[in-house]
Amino acid sequence: MPVIEIASWTASDAYLADPKVLQPGIDYLKNVDGCISAYSGVAEEDGKTLYLLNIWETLEHHQTLMKRPGYPSVLGFDPSVGEGTFTINHVEFIQDYKPAIDAPCTELLVFNLKEGKSTEDLYHGIDGIASKVHEINAQYAPVAYGEALEKDDRRVYALLGWDSKAKHLELTAGVAYFKPWVEKLREASAFKMVHVNLEKHF
Repeated sequence: MPVIEIASWTASDAYLADPKVLQPGIDYLKNVDGCISAYSGVAEEDGKTLYLLNIWETLEHHQTLMKRPGYPSVLGFDPSVGEGTFTINHVEFIQDYKPAIDAPCTELLVFNLKEGKSTEDLYHGIDGIASKVHEINAQYAPVAYGEALEKDDRRVYALLGWDSKAKHLELTAGVAYFKPWVEKLREASAFKMVHVNLEKHF
């Protein structure tokens, strides 16, 4: 299974005015050995956090790029970066991630494991939710999840596909089945959910 680099940062005013400022970085990645495809989009929740998902054949392919002189500025993404936080992780998802990232809207969940909790504790809760999601939203199944390869971060990502954020909320709001499973997620982690309309660049 390929590895997904998930990077996020506060978008610059220049990017928000014209997303094409991202294009030089995308053009650079197209010619990097081992980079299969790239997706980007802004979180609907705050309208300013930019997500870049790059699909790599292996983690080593991206690590080779990271050793190039001038990395990361050499990529050409600097004009899209505003003031704020920047995060990056690499994830090898257990399930097929393609239906979720190719959907019109991608729900991205980031789980930070609590002290004393394991990925198994978290996966149990995600599996419980996934079984119902697959039933009500079969066209974008499966729910894909995996642990960040940066083990010290103790972080897990999940990807779900929907027709839209509104459709996600319509299908799940008030469904009693989800409540105990969400509580299991809260017991095991602190988590954040965003919705991104990802554009596939190549």
